[in-house]
Amino acid sequence: MNSLKKIATSYYLKYFFTNSYKRAEEIKRMKYLKSQGEECYIAGSVGFAEPDKISIGNRVWLTVGVKVIAHDASDVPFGGKVISSPVVIGNKVFVGTNAIILKGVTIGDNVIIGAGAVVAKDIPSNSIVIGNPIRIIKRKVRT
Repeated sequence: MNSLKKIATSYYLKYFFTNSYKRAEEIKRMKYLKSQGEECYIAGSVGFAEPDKISIGNRVWLTVGVKVIAHDASDVPFGGKVISSPVVIGNKVFVGTNAIILKGVTIGDNVIIGAGAVVAKDIPSNSIVIGNPIRIIKRKVRT
């Protein structure tokens, strides 16, 4: 997807769908992400960077202000390159307000990510994580 089309699509999804379930359905219909499961909730202010490298499972909730970033462009101002890595979010995952999920991360099934968390490493299934950097506060969670 070229840059202009990505920008136009992100504005379309943000401003024309006030219902987060319908927005998730439209994102899936448009094949905006690499893959997307069923019964997802994607708030209007959710941001995806490199959406073609992002996969989300079934019953994933991405709440207000969540950012999923599948690249690192921090070296570009110094002559470096953009580095991309896939992001995989499992089934039955809740991501709290303003959390940031960074490149190369795999999030297991049945995970809760607290508000404002910065996810820079993999999260095992059945976990609750919070903080920056994240730390597991509970394992073997049943959902």
